[in-house]
Amino acid sequence: ALEQSSSEIGAPLISKPVAENARSHLAHGTTTVAFAFAGGIVCCVDSRASMGSFVGSSETEKVLPLSPYIVATMAGSAADCGYFIRYVSARAKLFELEEGRPLSVLSASRMLASALRRQPRGLGLSVGTMIMGFDSQESQATLCYVDSDGARVNGRLFAVGSGSPWAYSVLDAEYRYDLSIEDALNLAQRAVHAATMRDAYSGG
Repeated sequence: ALEQSSSEIGAPLISKPVAENARSHLAHGTTTVAFAFAGGIVCCVDSRASMGSFVGSSETEKVLPLSPYIVATMAGSAADCGYFIRYVSARAKLFELEEGRPLSVLSASRMLASALRRQPRGLGLSVGTMIMGFDSQESQATLCYVDSDGARVNGRLFAVGSGSPWAYSVLDAEYRYDLSIEDALNLAQRAVHAATMRDAYSGG
């Protein structure tokens, strides 16, 4: 019961929307890929942080630990993603202390979606996050996608970011649930590599 109610506790609200003429209109770009298969879940991301045409870093960590059993990816604004992932990470630690068991992937994704939905409109948030991990109670690996509007989807395969169309072109052609571990790792790497060859904002 507490696990469900905890998901309704939203992140602190940002006080007011940013004025339209005060916003930065720099383009964001990245490629993040994750899919479930018979051996678990594979996640692969690029490492470029870009601000418009400026490459800020080629060694950005885009997979962040949310708990010992769950990780989350970043696509969109690094600041927005980092803020909300840290919030859910703190809530996950509190839940484990209170309940004596880890927060599930589905509950973590529900908590993130709820926090994003509660934010005022007009903030210009840019969040595209995949949350994945192993649920001990369900005895299975789980993968979910959450975006800035609070949309939440549970699925087997996602590619997120400006390079996702090129990543999907590789994944759609070759993805199977019964891939071996070696083939799954190779497919994820090739999907991201294909995106970095065609998307100017992905790389690293």
